[in-house]
Amino acid sequence: MPKISKLLILSFLIKTGAALEIIIPDALENKVAVSVIDLNTNKSVYSYHPDKPMLLASNMKVVTSYVALKKLGWDFNWHTKIAYSGNIENNVLNGNIYIIGGGDPFLNTSTITNMIQSFKNDTGIDIISGKIILDNSVFNTKPKNSELHPEPYATYSVEPDGLLIDNDLTMVNIKIKNGKISLVKPNTLGLKLQNNLKYLPGKASCRNANDYVTIKKIAKNTLSLSGSLPQKCNKKEIGIYFGDDFSYDKKIIAKSIANVGIRYDSIESGIAPADINIILTHNSESINTLLPIMNQMSNNTYAKTLFMSLGAFKTNNSNTYINSVNEYKKTIAEAFDFPELTPENGAGLSRHEKLSAKHMTQLLQAIYSSSDYQKFRLSLPTPGESGTLENDFKTYHNQLYVKTGTLDDVKAYSGYFTNSNDHTYAISIIANDIKTNGSTSELTDFKQLLISLLAQLNKNK
Repeated sequence: MPKISKLLILSFLIKTGAALEIIIPDALENKVAVSVIDLNTNKSVYSYHPDKPMLLASNMKVVTSYVALKKLGWDFNWHTKIAYSGNIENNVLNGNIYIIGGGDPFLNTSTITNMIQSFKNDTGIDIISGKIILDNSVFNTKPKNSELHPEPYATYSVEPDGLLIDNDLTMVNIKIKNGKISLVKPNTLGLKLQNNLKYLPGKASCRNANDYVTIKKIAKNTLSLSGSLPQKCNKKEIGIYFGDDFSYDKKIIAKSIANVGIRYDSIESGIAPADINIILTHNSESINTLLPIMNQMSNNTYAKTLFMSLGAFKTNNSNTYINSVNEYKKTIAEAFDFPELTPENGAGLSRHEKLSAKHMTQLLQAIYSSSDYQKFRLSLPTPGESGTLENDFKTYHNQLYVKTGTLDDVKAYSGYFTNSNDHTYAISIIANDIKTNGSTSELTDFKQLLISLLAQLNKNK
């Protein structure tokens, strides 16, 4: 147990008459907030600084999940369309082709190639006398991000876009042999890579190689890749995001069109006119598929896409970002009074997205009482499975379902805990102003605080 100069023990009587005693380490005294609601009685059984606004990190995705389910629903999906203008004579299109993005976060090279092949099969076109126009205008502005130390080339920095193919990631292959790491980059990368990666001995898992890598631009045409990779990252990939959606999309579509044998003049960015012939529409996977990936893998692009979809599809879309912020606030205000909540991008990459622990558990309580509860609970990470809880709290597999949140100075867990007697609690435990890089004492103390809380809740009837 850490040294405690000031012992803070807060006790609340629960059904059995036993006391719930939680010891807050002195180092965390002014840095942590906790709220626990008994969902069988709808009463608070423990709180510590419950009203203090706290940075949420990726716990913000819990709020975004709630808003998306309220406004969009489980079955909502995104549509990508191919259309043309002009007329077709003797397998020649005397006009333009339009590839119109609908914000699909799942869109990939294979889907685009299949769409173009189907377009050719349906129309018989071999030659396009006009242009290929890429229309990504459904998201007409970008979300804001105010994270403390942004990494613009990292996969978590991928922004939503009307036409987002392969998440605009250029993939670099990893080879690890005899403790030496080499990188195999594609010919299309266009930049030099300075390999500063080191070998990490041991049996650490490699769910996502990017988790171990920091990417920085050190010269005009050179990126530095640093970090330590375990053996299990061998034959995996590092994704690099360049933030130039059009250039990436143009490259992929040019290759796909060449593969199906269509000749054309040029590929440009533009907006499709209203009077065009829509030939085919691809419907993406729905929110039903997206939400578990977003919450379990903490996918920021998916969260931001949900955020921006509010403005794009539930308002007049005059300014996607501003409309999305307002629709987000409106949805929360319909059911809650959360004056401290300032939505910025819905993913938690923010110095403004704050909520109190008490308000977080109130939101979780509302979801628990809704028809969305079972599916939403299963969208959250649980210990011992792939996702952000893969290696933590394994004693409580299939008992603990919580969204994790991590920034440089934030650690948070919010979700549900069902104890050994099938009694369910809404839990939110959040720490701000602590060091989360590596195994710091504050981080260890914070996790131990949650372990202590779960151990006591697990005994209750």
